[in-house]
Amino acid sequence: RSFFIRKVYQYTGEMADGGKEKLDALVLRFDVAKNGFLSETEFNNLLEEIGLDLTVVQREQQMLELGFMAGDMNGNGTLDLAELKVVLRKLGLDKECATAADFELMAADELRKADVDGSGTLCFDEFKVYFNALKDRLLLDDVSNSSISESVGDLNSS
Repeated sequence: RSFFIRKVYQYTGEMADGGKEKLDALVLRFDVAKNGFLSETEFNNLLEEIGLDLTVVQREQQMLELGFMAGDMNGNGTLDLAELKVVLRKLGLDKECATAADFELMAADELRKADVDGSGTLCFDEFKVYFNALKDRLLLDDVSNSSISESVGDLNSS
């Protein structure tokens, strides 16, 4: 676990579900706009509340980790195809597909491209590389100011 996640657990208390329930509640508490997203400001307020002072790069890393954890619905430390589809929908990528079948094909293709070890799932490191490649593909240079970055926080309201 990263320092950020350990600090969140220290703040919320670890539970049988790995703290996910309390983490979700904490994220919802800081979603001031009640739009299902954590803006950069809201995320920074959460960090301040739990006593963390991170650099921009560290914040981006922790937002990715938080998004990954939220997408990992079964808590096994990986994203399978169903979980990746939830992430892709939260990022609005389903809207780029003409049909639901097209989205299914696109999601399966994205998983194949990102799954470096061939396990059929994405570990956090594979997700991070995939997310950064996706960001580059969509020509988003500044993750901290993009809707994708904010959508990572949205995964916690699922």
